[in-house]
Amino acid sequence: MKDLVRVFTDSKDFRSFQVSIAMDAIWNLVEVAGQSAISSLAADETVLTAMRRPFENVIKKGYKLDDKCLRNELAILLNYVVIDKVSHPFFFQVDSNDGQSLMHAVMHYATIDELYSIEQGESI
Repeated sequence: MKDLVRVFTDSKDFRSFQVSIAMDAIWNLVEVAGQSAISSLAADETVLTAMRRPFENVIKKGYKLDDKCLRNELAILLNYVVIDKVSHPFFFQVDSNDGQSLMHAVMHYATIDELYSIEQGESI
């Protein structure tokens, strides 16, 4: 599972064939192994912290239907992972390059409409 996520996180283009195959394989493992597959992801700090950049890339640059499906698959996968309490500290792990965490990215994009309307001076 860790290697499949690494294929996704190391890919320069989230629309590549390798990313598509890796995501299919991840979902197949989740279907077959169930919570034990998710637990292996949740217990690995490097995997969770590395998922922030691809998650942000898909949200920022994705506009096609396939991109939105990939975004949703990532969000669901992260939702499954966060259920396992061992993963909670890793969501808050700050990246030394830019000082951001996966939780910061998730919260930022979950509230982007509200943040944008406040910046524009609109009332919510």
